[in-house]
Amino acid sequence: MHAVAVLLLLVQAPVLQKDGLQFKDLNRNGVVDPYEDWRLSPEQRARDLVARMTLEEKAGTMMHGTVRAVGGPMAAAGMGGQYDTASARALIDSAKVTNLITRLNADPRTLAAANNVLQAIAERTRLGIPLTISTDPRNHFQYLPGVSSQTTFSQWPEALGFAAVDDTALTRAFGDIARQEYRAVGIHMALSPQADLATEPRWPRVAGTFGEDADLAGRHVRAYVTGFQHGANGVDSTGVVTVVKHWVGYGAAKDGWDSHSYYGRFATFTGPNLEYHIRPFLGAFAAHAAGFQGVVVTDWSITRDCPERCKNGVPAGERPSFADVGMPWGVEDLPMRGRFVKAVQAGVDEFGGTERADVLVDAVHAGELSEARVDSSVVRILTQKFAQGLFEHPFVSPDSAARLVGNPRFVAAGLDAQRRALVLLENKGRLLPLKSGRALRVYLHGISADAATHEGWTVVTDPLKADVAIMRLTAPFERLHPQYVFGQFFHEGSLAFKDGDPDFEAFKRVSAVVPTVVTVYLDRPAILTPLQGKARALIANFGVSDAALIDVLTGRARPQGKLPFELPSSMEAVAAQRADMPHDSARPLYPFGFGRSY
Repeated sequence: MHAVAVLLLLVQAPVLQKDGLQFKDLNRNGVVDPYEDWRLSPEQRARDLVARMTLEEKAGTMMHGTVRAVGGPMAAAGMGGQYDTASARALIDSAKVTNLITRLNADPRTLAAANNVLQAIAERTRLGIPLTISTDPRNHFQYLPGVSSQTTFSQWPEALGFAAVDDTALTRAFGDIARQEYRAVGIHMALSPQADLATEPRWPRVAGTFGEDADLAGRHVRAYVTGFQHGANGVDSTGVVTVVKHWVGYGAAKDGWDSHSYYGRFATFTGPNLEYHIRPFLGAFAAHAAGFQGVVVTDWSITRDCPERCKNGVPAGERPSFADVGMPWGVEDLPMRGRFVKAVQAGVDEFGGTERADVLVDAVHAGELSEARVDSSVVRILTQKFAQGLFEHPFVSPDSAARLVGNPRFVAAGLDAQRRALVLLENKGRLLPLKSGRALRVYLHGISADAATHEGWTVVTDPLKADVAIMRLTAPFERLHPQYVFGQFFHEGSLAFKDGDPDFEAFKRVSAVVPTVVTVYLDRPAILTPLQGKARALIANFGVSDAALIDVLTGRARPQGKLPFELPSSMEAVAAQRADMPHDSARPLYPFGFGRSY
């Protein structure tokens, strides 16, 4: 987009002079109305604005929609490199939606400019209400469509890595840096952190948690929220709203089945150990997550039906689509309107993944929901927008975004966190740290040759000619439900290494002939029993670059991490443990909190 076009987009609402000060005339009536007066409190402004809104505008504000992308099989879910601006305009102008998730995978300059276009559309509406643009995590290693995306943002370990370091100052510093990167590109809401406890090791969402211990997780949830929201007193004009998810018991999934899919819809645990799973969320409340008095946001698609393709998956040979997703668990027999009404009456303010504001409007007209109840939710939502300064400053500078996002200082901080989060499990014969220099011949598996030669090592392609082998492995998993949207991405099933797996076969072959250093990416608590006896050094990672890994292997940095969950010794032990209990695997191979150093 040309600079002139950008400038024209940014000049939207007229500016009024009053008492020697400037105010945006968002509704263009020539008067500084209370909601336009930045001298008033966010709540005062929100209440004035709600009184000016139509029911349709209020209902639209309670929707949290999706910015569609252009082209590609996942464009309807917003995945792509360019927004479908016409579709976005329809959502903002017609459905009156003012909250949108972005899944755009683009460089910071492009993302900032694209979000400015959306805000320009919003500022042209009757009342000029700015958008709140949200995102799933963008600063980590894991990539799942719709869950995580990494472009040029600074790169940090998964949440598990912060739990492994157990330095709340580090977690808060990460949140502060990610906050700056988000706001630079025009993102205002983080659909994170996960305060769920990973007490069921087979569950596919473990990587996004702070582990299985309630006290450990609670400390870091609090620090994460404080960093993102720019303080512990609620979000401010430079902060990012945190949506702490998912809710109590989600990580205690029976058999590890995730409740986003029909086959796992009743997997969430609600038994006698429920209080333990509440505790991490208390850390979020202590940090005043999104207010708190906060906004209650639902997960995506809870008001939609679950049709045949949602229940049984797609036929063989077809690709599942997000259009097949519905999650009305427990209220399948209610019509869509009944689901909206029941949710609002239960305390919901904002509906994720839907733009069906018309259904909420119909419920009010039918007398099933009072407009006063709608007003109370809209006041909370708008109060956050005012607190974030979006009515005065909805636009961002693409040039500034390009300079700030992923800048050298932020990247260095992320690399340091990656190093610190490594957990040394075995170091037989004090193999580590390795020596630098060309005299060391290394065989690599899953490691960039460039990273090794930069260290001065000689890379060989025959393990018999190597002094040492360095291998990356990932925690084992199975694709047990590829016919379902989330099942095609999620790591489910067995945590055990099996004969016949290509990576495991390579490890057995190499470790039999040369001292072998293995690092395993633990997105779930893998069973490392078959590695323990054959690897000379064994390191758990929660997302680490080659450069950060080599820094630790050579001793320039030390592994500081401790396991944020126990590593079971067998699948039999996994099956025998309780889904809702931490630290209860029989004879774990490595207990919770284990970690060596040198």
